[in-house]
Amino acid sequence: MRLFFPQAAVDRWLESGDASLDGDILRRGGSLFRLVSGVHFRGIEGGDTDTAELVGRVKDKDQLATLGVEVIAESAVLGEIAYIVTPGYLGLIEGSPASSEMNSRATDAQPVSDEDAKLLTKFLLEKA
Repeated sequence: MRLFFPQAAVDRWLESGDASLDGDILRRGGSLFRLVSGVHFRGIEGGDTDTAELVGRVKDKDQLATLGVEVIAESAVLGEIAYIVTPGYLGLIEGSPASSEMNSRATDAQPVSDEDAKLLTKFLLEKA
């Protein structure tokens, strides 16, 4: 199960002592997450059309590179289209069946649609 953690939330957790980071492993609330840098695409600047259908999706750094997306702070550019993004991390719960394959590149990283994952993300963010 992959979850998206905004950079600002991770920073708050680390500063408050609610989480710890050891390399690419985030420990929070008794859970371990292997982190990979990524962004959540929130919208488009200037009313352009989202021809790449990225709005609402989460992409990790390797997927961004493959697509040719350039990320600058809270903006991302693909061709002539400027997106509004939230920088952060994709986190895979350590010990889950997929943990040995952090990024199964055959599948598209999208916002988690599984209800349990949404509830867990909401819980973790509310505790921030």
